[in-house]
Amino acid sequence: MEDLENRTGEWPGGEVVDVLGAWLADFVFTGVSAPARWVAGSAWMLRRQDRQEDVVTLWADEASALASLAQHARASWDNVRGGEGIPDSPPAHDRRAVDLYHGPKGERGDESYWLHADDIGGSPPPCLRRTASSSRARSSAPRPTALPSSTR
Repeated sequence: MEDLENRTGEWPGGEVVDVLGAWLADFVFTGVSAPARWVAGSAWMLRRQDRQEDVVTLWADEASALASLAQHARASWDNVRGGEGIPDSPPAHDRRAVDLYHGPKGERGDESYWLHADDIGGSPPPCLRRTASSSRARSSAPRPTALPSSTR
């Protein structure tokens, strides 16, 4: 504010201070803070591995990923048919078909899969980093259409 007074020869009026105060509240000057992480949603990653393939696919939800894995299990059902506790036909329920086909995690042999979710996101660009309190202050501050001339 002193630089503005030195340049213009006048101390800025109260209206300018109010507008600049709300704007300056959007910035953090007290030190380096950890950038906020934006989360746009989640994605499910499915990795299916066997002797011939190592395939990684992304899915919007767990049910879709399981359906894909179950489709592969049903298409390859001959590999497990006749085993202990394995029916002649694959089950209609996706989770059950996958569980029967792959078996317990420690007994999967040369076929295995990994399915997990992760957030899609990242850090906002520096020009958009704000604190929660400054965002509230800014949204509640009046927005003048023009700055009045300053007076002493």
